[in-house]
Amino acid sequence: RNGMVLLLGAFVAWGQPPDLLDGTGPLALIALALKEALIGMLIGFVVSVVFWVAEGIGMLIDNQAGYNNIQQTNPLSGMQSTPVGNLLMQMAIVGFYMLGGMLVFVGLLFDSYAWWPLTGMMPSGAVLAERFFPQEVASYTQAML
Repeated sequence: RNGMVLLLGAFVAWGQPPDLLDGTGPLALIALALKEALIGMLIGFVVSVVFWVAEGIGMLIDNQAGYNNIQQTNPLSGMQSTPVGNLLMQMAIVGFYMLGGMLVFVGLLFDSYAWWPLTGMMPSGAVLAERFFPQEVASYTQAML
């Protein structure tokens, strides 16, 4: 996991101008780190919901079948889980990678720097109005039809 984080972080850092943070003080750097951590946690939480739902459905299936007392350790989270919960979680992970979910995730991560610039403490309203909102409206319209 750490290697993936370093690899993605290197791509983001490589695309930034070298003098971006020259006049930035220590408090501003701490605020920037907290802002980026919050955005990263938000994106990670949104993406991980799919896997939690798959594991939860598997636990419900095991509960209904009477296998809830069979607990095993989930190798990814280190938490206790049921056999069908682990199976559905692994299937969700395989589906995520095989269906291009990682590409969408990385694209979302890189787009977040356009929506909310690295040095800005607030999102860029012009970029949100130009890129994010029309895309979301089109997505919701497509889902409704």
